[in-house]
Amino acid sequence: LCVPWVAVVKLVTPPFKPQVTSDTDTRYFDEVFTGEPVNITPPAGGAPQQALMPIAEEMETLPYFEQFSYHGSRGSLASSRMSFETAWNL
Repeated sequence: LCVPWVAVVKLVTPPFKPQVTSDTDTRYFDEVFTGEPVNITPPAGGAPQQALMPIAEEMETLPYFEQFSYHGSRGSLASSRMSFETAWNL
């Protein structure tokens, strides 16, 4: 089951609709965040050559983000969907 988002958008009036003038309009973000310097950190070893390569079936068992300490199981996606369906009585 899934949420009928098109119907939700038509039926529910948002409590606040920001008035933005462009894709880079950040007036609703706190200056604490927008005033920070931008540091782009390249991946270790430079850009990976396989960045645009298709994912092979055996690669699906690898961790999502190898450089991070937390590696959730693929089953966690299914359990979060079940929690969503339970919460919405679907």
